[in-house]
Amino acid sequence: MHAIHLKSVSHYFQSSTERIVLFRNLSLDIQAGRSYSIEGPSGAGKSSLLTLIAGLETPKEGQVDFTLDNRTVTQIALRKHSGFIFQQFHLLPELDALSNLALPLRLKGDREACDKAHVWLKKIGMENRAAHKPTQLSGGEQQRIAIARAFISDPVFIFADEPTGNLDEKTSASIAELMFNFGRMDKKALVLVTHSRALAAKADYRFRMAAGGLEQL
Repeated sequence: MHAIHLKSVSHYFQSSTERIVLFRNLSLDIQAGRSYSIEGPSGAGKSSLLTLIAGLETPKEGQVDFTLDNRTVTQIALRKHSGFIFQQFHLLPELDALSNLALPLRLKGDREACDKAHVWLKKIGMENRAAHKPTQLSGGEQQRIAIARAFISDPVFIFADEPTGNLDEKTSASIAELMFNFGRMDKKALVLVTHSRALAAKADYRFRMAAGGLEQL
């Protein structure tokens, strides 16, 4: 079993004059094959919580356990089995769509990186845009590349931070469908934070952050 367990987690920032508490005593279980959404207003601590779930940061208090194949693993080990999708697409401007998509595999020394990238371009309906650079693509097309890039390495966990935040309503709906469909087909654990109730409602498990706590909806 692949899972992430948050146990009584609290997180805060310390300024020169005060302690700014984002949340206290949060507990949450994430399991592969299911999708989770965390919604809430800006400043509620959604992105900070996502960084803790993804093992990118350590909580000030409490414990986060990462499990792969029923074995407890380190944050670094978890990252090797994770994919990330952000509000900003983070595509390299000097690379075309195919090369941006193949890059994670090439960095791992995968000799089939280009062939796999072609397969994923077809999956997202962009095989005719392979040679186009990010500036030649719409926002929705860039996010399709970013989503495929997150999935192409076959990770166990996918973490998405406001993945439709820069897109219009119609494009957001198609991007959301693509992301959730890939997650279900490949039995990934998809964890996303968003201020969009429409996007959050698509998840198997839905949570809301407010007043330093986490409420299941």
